[in-house]
Amino acid sequence: MHRALVIASLCAACGGKASPGDLANRTAPPPPPAACPADAAPFAPPTPAPPDAECIRGASSALLAAAAAAPTCHVFAVTGPTSAVEALTLADGRRVWIGQGGCVHAGIEIRGPAARPVAASDRPGVLAAAAELLTALDAHTSDHGFAGFARDLTAAAPAAPTGSFGLGAGDWTAEVEVGADGALTITLDFPL
Repeated sequence: MHRALVIASLCAACGGKASPGDLANRTAPPPPPAACPADAAPFAPPTPAPPDAECIRGASSALLAAAAAAPTCHVFAVTGPTSAVEALTLADGRRVWIGQGGCVHAGIEIRGPAARPVAASDRPGVLAAAAELLTALDAHTSDHGFAGFARDLTAAAPAAPTGSFGLGAGDWTAEVEVGADGALTITLDFPL
């Protein structure tokens, strides 16, 4: 009887309720940090150029400046004495790849999705989409910049050029194509 009285008095002191559940199960665990994508660049790295007198001298340097961690997930890799590849995730989630290299010509190839779908037959639209992509990349440039190329593509859009065409004062040429997957390929070329 004494034991029953002790149990009854403990229940009364606690309000007759069961003890609260474990607090650890009342909140969801924090989400894991965003992971960077495993890049399989959609273009072949440029063929390393032979080290002759006409080739660019010096190692390639990154064209973009951004953190390697998410959300930008910037990657830069030298692929040869005059070539490199890099990738970057833009603020809207688009992944963009850049290949650079050259010997007698300095070349930059930029590949990434357009902000909005564009038909390959709409040349002014293709050039406007390419200019938008370069403008988005310009926010991540270190000391090189893509804004000038974007302005030149916007200026060229009404003429709807195809193939390789001159930009600005004509020092650089550009070629802009839309792949079967809808991605843009912008090739910039500068003869040395």
